[in-house]
Order: sequence, then structure tokens, then C-alpha cells
Amino acid sequence: MDETVDIRVVVADAVPAARDSLRRIIEATWGWQVVGTATDAFEAVRMCRSEQADLLLFDASTPGMAVGDVRAVLNDAGTLVIEMIERPQAHARAAGAGLAALKSLPADALHASILEHLRAHWGSRAQRAKASS
Repeated sequence: MDETVDIRVVVADAVPAARDSLRRIIEATWGWQVVGTATDAFEAVRMCRSEQADLLLFDASTPGMAVGDVRAVLNDAGTLVIEMIERPQAHARAAGAGLAALKSLPADALHASILEHLRAHWGSRAQRAKASS
């Protein structure tokens, strides 16, 4: 996957300062497009569907639905859902249950981690599409 690809992102976090900070990093540092922000899981799902988001960065404390339920609802939309975790202990548990990233990572390390998840996600989608044709 080319890092210059225009990646469409939705950020879901109940804390306005956290949403704004992540949005600034994504747009100014990574060059991706934040197509929306959400304060709860339902709003995040609606936004991902309507904006055809490639990626949902979903804070673990976002109200409305558990991250596993959000992933299930967005499964057919092709949106990759990455749970954003505050504490390293919680990150270890969440990473075992699915895709997760530690919020406290430096921006370049977080970027690299998310790119790795996107590459794997898009690679598996391409393999499924190839197998079904």
C-alpha cells in the first residue's frame, strides 16, 4: 500500500480535545483526510457508512457500542476499525481480541502501527475478492 494514498478516516472519541488532537495529527502530519468525527459509536457507524471511510479510529471509552459490535456492524462496509487504547495493560488485552493501537505512542510510531494494520486489512480484502471471482 502506498503511504500517499488518500485514506478517509473517522475519529470517534467522547473527549473533544482528544478528537481535535488526533485530527490535527492525521491531517497535518500524515496527510490523510478526516471525513468526520463522532462522540459515540452510533454516530461513528453512520459517518463511516455515509462517508465511505477506510478507517475508524475508535477510542475504547466511546459510548454506545463495544468495539467488537462496531466491527461487526461495519464488516460489510470494508472499514477497518482500530481501537485506540490509553493504557499499555489494556492495549495488550485489546490487541489479543482484535486490532488496537496505543494512544500514547509518538505520532510516527502510531502512524506506522496503523499503516501495518491497513496493509494487512487491504491485503486480506484483495485476497477474498480474488478468491470469490
